[in-house]
Amino acid sequence: MSSNILKADNGVSSGTTGLVYIAGNDGTLQLATTTSGGTATTAITIDNSQNVGVGVTPPTFNTGKSLSVYDAGSSLWSNANGSMGIVANAYYNSGWKYQATGAATRFDVGNANGTTTWGYAVSGSAGTALTWTTGMTLDNSGNLLVGQTSHGFVNANSFEASPPNGGYTIGNHASGSTSGTAYAYFAYNAGSIGSITQNGTTGVLYNVTSDHRLKNNPVPVTGAKDFVMALQPKTWDWWDGSGKGVGFIAHEFMEVAKYSGHGEKDATKEEEYEITPAVKDEQGNITTPAVMGTRTVPVYQSIQSSSSEVMANLVAYIQELSAEVTALKAKIGV
Repeated sequence: MSSNILKADNGVSSGTTGLVYIAGNDGTLQLATTTSGGTATTAITIDNSQNVGVGVTPPTFNTGKSLSVYDAGSSLWSNANGSMGIVANAYYNSGWKYQATGAATRFDVGNANGTTTWGYAVSGSAGTALTWTTGMTLDNSGNLLVGQTSHGFVNANSFEASPPNGGYTIGNHASGSTSGTAYAYFAYNAGSIGSITQNGTTGVLYNVTSDHRLKNNPVPVTGAKDFVMALQPKTWDWWDGSGKGVGFIAHEFMEVAKYSGHGEKDATKEEEYEITPAVKDEQGNITTPAVMGTRTVPVYQSIQSSSSEVMANLVAYIQELSAEVTALKAKIGV
């Protein structure tokens, strides 16, 4: 590139260390540093498309502007539609291409439709075309989509968190997924202790770890009749007027089935809350701090609706009753 020295600080022409501004005849502008020997090393380049490179010649983003740094293909770029993105190992020039051989990643914020996306491309060769795969999307309704690009149930192996639509999550399995494929795992100390899995094509299973290798000294259940008869099934009216309930009261249930519930009777905790919100000025600076207070709130007990402890005693009691019936039938000759 032919060039003209526009400015040289600290007497570059005399061979001392300094800065050099270089304007090229092709419309580029460079900021270079020099050593005491006068050798210039390009630090920043602005090309004739207004792309900026820091320690690297900027790739051509022919749909917008970019700021690229030395790490090959790492660029901040903007588009005419107002979107902005960050890419690694990629640039746009009549289609997306790999800057260097390897995989590429992409983050777009402020797309024309108001979404934010995270994308990736598998490893490819430098200069060849690449195809982006959208890994995750935050859509313009606040739904977080992983492995899918639209809100709701989809035919894909994907996940959705949907706070604005009622605060729920969706786990999707693609058609053809085998029964037993997991929707969720629960782990402790790097080992699985439970899961939610697909059951055929119409249901799910909620699995609690029950492997024999985790249990020492298994023996038959005794006292099943006393256990079952001590349970106190109840019906009630829910306090919020939502209707009738039937089942168990947690603390009564846990007095019998102590391994099948969580919490303590009448437990409470102290929590901090905002009495008066903070006041802010037009720039968003807090002029009057929020007034905070504390209050006592209940910590409600819960029970396991499908308790294996209760189920085991029910089965044992039914077996006892069945044995008694069989004995009575034999006694009377039926």
